[in-house]
Amino acid sequence: MTDENWKKQIAEWQTASENGDGLAKYNLGICYLEGNCVERDEYLAYDLLTDACALLDPEEQREELGYAYFNLAMTALYLFYFPEVVTHLRNAIKYGYTRAYLHLLDCTSPQNFFHKEVLDETRKKYPQGAMALEGLAYLYGLRGYKVDEEKAIALLTEAAYQGESYAADELLQHLLKKDGYPRIEQIEPIIAHASDTWAAHAYTAVGVLLCTPMVKTPNLEKGLEWLGLAMNKYHHAPAALQILPIFENFVRQGMEPDEEFIKSCLNLINEHPELLDHLEYIAAVLIMAEIYTVGKYGVQRDAQKALEYYQKAQSLFDVQNSFWNTEAGKQQLNTMNKERKDFLLTDLRQCQAVIKKGIKTTSKLLKHEK
Repeated sequence: MTDENWKKQIAEWQTASENGDGLAKYNLGICYLEGNCVERDEYLAYDLLTDACALLDPEEQREELGYAYFNLAMTALYLFYFPEVVTHLRNAIKYGYTRAYLHLLDCTSPQNFFHKEVLDETRKKYPQGAMALEGLAYLYGLRGYKVDEEKAIALLTEAAYQGESYAADELLQHLLKKDGYPRIEQIEPIIAHASDTWAAHAYTAVGVLLCTPMVKTPNLEKGLEWLGLAMNKYHHAPAALQILPIFENFVRQGMEPDEEFIKSCLNLINEHPELLDHLEYIAAVLIMAEIYTVGKYGVQRDAQKALEYYQKAQSLFDVQNSFWNTEAGKQQLNTMNKERKDFLLTDLRQCQAVIKKGIKTTSKLLKHEK
């Protein structure tokens, strides 16, 4: 939904809310809680969600009522209305939002152990949630549990297979950090049970690793397949930004370019221009500038767009380069060995030369077109 559509929808909810519509108050409360096209305001969100819980029909709007009570509990927690949190979580469970057990168990348990009665209740009513929390307790040594990675992974895996995306997300996060190179056979079955956010992140992270010569057994085909899944299935723009430098490198080594694949990368990146403000994507920005400068891979030449990308690369370079002139940057340079330091400084000089040449070339092209 575009910002304009959001604003129109919020205005409609505002009018309906003033007329006592419970669902409108619920939707508006979520907007103020999350800051969706309105300035975030937890106090107003709390009032709106409180009204919504009183107005929503327990039979016809049961799902919304359960979720409203859950969000009311989370808002109360944020606002330090602690006595109300457990009551709202209990109501969320009453109206079908069983994931509230995860927070209920956490809120009612002292730091050194789980509340036994609530844990037993959770095991009966929401077993996958109990397994997820106990898995995390074993993983990090929480609530008096001794660290046991094997038991933790077994519990989190079983909880994930039973549909608890929270367990899948936590397990993926752990496996992606482990040993610098996660095992695909462990990760692949878990991704299907994770939230879209973590599934996309996992496909991207492992896809990049598989495409690099730094790993023992690089697999370009599998790596590009995983990056493609992150990009096409989950619309994950960072995956497209990661793909471009990898793709360009292998094309230079003689690999046949997949023009349609590259075009889909560019389209996805162009839908998320805010990502281009991240320093880590400067290589991708330069490749995009080059593609639009010469019209590579079946992409129509566009000197104006190319110039904009070169200028974006220049602003990123300036930020990066200025860091090395700060005290922190100089200290970091001093900790590097000569080979690494020389490589970094050479790379910076080459990057600046490419940007300057690109800006000069595209500026000439634009002048000629006029």
